Amino acid sequence: MTPADFFVCALQGDVTPWSWIPHRPYVLGFLAVFIFLGVRRMGWRRTLVWLCSGYVIAWISEALSIRVGVPYGYYYYKYENLRSDCLIGGVPIWDSLSYPFMIFAGAGVARWWPAGGRWALWLRGAFCTMCLDIIVDPVSHHGAQWFLGDIYAYLHPGWYFGIPWSNFFGWFVVPLAVIVVNQPSQESSDWFEFAFYFSIALFGCGIAFAIGEWRIGFASLAIIFGLLLSIYTTRAAQRRRTC
Repeated sequence: MTPADFFVCALQGDVTPWSWIPHRPYVLGFLAVFIFLGVRRMGWRRTLVWLCSGYVIAWISEALSIRVGVPYGYYYYKYENLRSDCLIGGVPIWDSLSYPFMIFAGAGVARWWPAGGRWALWLRGAFCTMCLDIIVDPVSHHGAQWFLGDIYAYLHPGWYFGIPWSNFFGWFVVPLAVIVVNQPSQESSDWFEFAFYFSIALFGCGIAFAIGEWRIGFASLAIIFGLLLSIYTTRAAQRRRTC
């Protein structure tokens, strides 16, 4: 494989860099909400930096993983089912675009836990993003049963609904890198950012139940409940200490 092959943008027929939008409207919707909330919190410039840096870091991580298995483990795209998508280095554009808004959502909900310094916030943000992926990835793996499509597979499927733990490791390290690069403020999140995170989580749950994957749906609800309970108990404990 030459350097040119690595960076090639694959366009087939009438495919353009935005051809994915009619097929992945939910990605565009979440991306639009991210831009709106990002501008409210950080302004246009920092939101654009977050979007671009998040995309680039995500693309590098995916381009590496489909070649050398780091950081998510070995997986591959089924390109015969991605004929309407523009690919850069073998990675669909819309896939890497999902990272910035998911990581922004994770960093936002992480602020709902009280106390802790800058690194505590960043680590919580990475952890919350990983939890979001634990909800989303199992239903994505069953994309043949809904409008995502059968677009990828793991060379060595894991026991968590077919997802290897290396994937979740990658979804901790990569979000942490994006968060560290962007260094979000420690200012409290508002309810809009809180709702944004859980709307993505509930979207994954809804898909799981809609396609009849009840175990995935209930496992995802357990993760959501655990996060909400943790936020509630830590905030309640802080209020008691300050009374």
